[in-house]
Amino acid sequence: MEKIYCKYHPAAPARWHCPSCRVNFCMACAEPDTGRVEPTCPLCGQRTTSLGAGNLIRPFWQRIPRFFLFPAHVIPLLFILVLAGLSMLVSGSLFGMLFMLAINIVFFKYAFVILEDTAQGYLEPRPITKSVISDELELPLKQLLLIFFIGTLNYKVLQYFGLGPFFITVFMSVVAFPAAIMVLAVEHSFFRALNPLMILVTIKRIGMSYFIMCLFLALLLSGAAVASDILTTVLPQKLWFASSNFINMYFILIMYNMMGYVIYQYHEQLGHSVTEAYLESETGGNKAVSDPRFRHIDILLQEGKTAEAEQKLVRAIKDNPGEFDAREKLHRFYIATHNQKGLMQHSADYIMRLLHTNRPSEAMRIYLEASHIASQLKPGGARERHELAELLKTNGQSRAALSLLNNLHQEFPSYEGIPGAYLLVAQIMFEYFGEEKKALQVLDFLKKKYAGHPFLKDVEEYRQVIEKMTTASQPSA
Repeated sequence: MEKIYCKYHPAAPARWHCPSCRVNFCMACAEPDTGRVEPTCPLCGQRTTSLGAGNLIRPFWQRIPRFFLFPAHVIPLLFILVLAGLSMLVSGSLFGMLFMLAINIVFFKYAFVILEDTAQGYLEPRPITKSVISDELELPLKQLLLIFFIGTLNYKVLQYFGLGPFFITVFMSVVAFPAAIMVLAVEHSFFRALNPLMILVTIKRIGMSYFIMCLFLALLLSGAAVASDILTTVLPQKLWFASSNFINMYFILIMYNMMGYVIYQYHEQLGHSVTEAYLESETGGNKAVSDPRFRHIDILLQEGKTAEAEQKLVRAIKDNPGEFDAREKLHRFYIATHNQKGLMQHSADYIMRLLHTNRPSEAMRIYLEASHIASQLKPGGARERHELAELLKTNGQSRAALSLLNNLHQEFPSYEGIPGAYLLVAQIMFEYFGEEKKALQVLDFLKKKYAGHPFLKDVEEYRQVIEKMTTASQPSA
């Protein structure tokens, strides 16, 4: 099946389709409202239709290397190593045969656990506990009974109808057996797993992918047999028996992991509910590719509906003034569209709020970005301008700092920090631009205008610094 991708996030598989707009949406672009199965279209508001969860999940044939690596995880690897080691204790006695049967029952119970977990969307092995092995221990016995029943049926066909029909029933049994195991794992019912109708429905709903899976399962069985035969030529019998058991267990875990994943991939078609839905999509899991709060705004922007997108952002900020993410998005929008009016109005307020919440670096970034487009942009308060100017000077943005403090005493005559702000102006003029005369003029203005202000001591000290440095720089007669 060819995967369908989201129009607005081309790397993300789509989950919903709008028949009216003929647009496909990923889970970040459209999300069902409470109590609804399908979400409404972000563009037209009509109900969307499902593209199927399988469109989000990576096809099993693209995960073949991961199936091979699954038994190599520490937990399953140690488990089958222990079981293979225990099989070395088996002798030709009746006790040895019973011991080997017990080992196989425990192993296949764990294989069913892997199949069931994978079918629920858990793609990593869980820790082995007592309940993992002991609960519902009848599953491997039901599988053994299933194999016995199928074997008996094929034998009776051979006995009564000959080789031709026998080969047909064997082929049909081989093809149907994985579906029977999958039904047994999901339903835990021997009779449902044996029901030809249940098997046919499972195969039909999975479709051609089921036969691709059967091909891989056959190759895995052949690979295990070949590897086991090779070991007979290089290992003693006792070691060969344990090694052969290890190889067979390793390959069987691959097969059960693969069958579980096929259930997971086609869980909607099979009517199977999963716990960890869409855990592994091509975007790296069930993670939204953009902030879901702004998905409608992102879509409107990509459709060129900028005025509507701006209105939604402004409304979001009005409804929640402390929402910095919305303010950042609106700021970026105004920068991209070179909207001076918007920057003057909204980014100025954004800077103020960043300063009030002790985020000075972000405030400086916003100001520098916006002032390139809106050169007259200034925060609305004297204290905020002063603080931002200090930050700009410290970070080498002296000209921008001067612009913020220009005419501060006229716009905010009652601001008590003007002497400190204008001392900063004098420092910038002298230290960064070499304008000692202008710096002294600013200091003289402060001395005259703010006589008796506690800050004048610092003003007088800086005047002495300027005079000393100016005198020292002059050539001697």
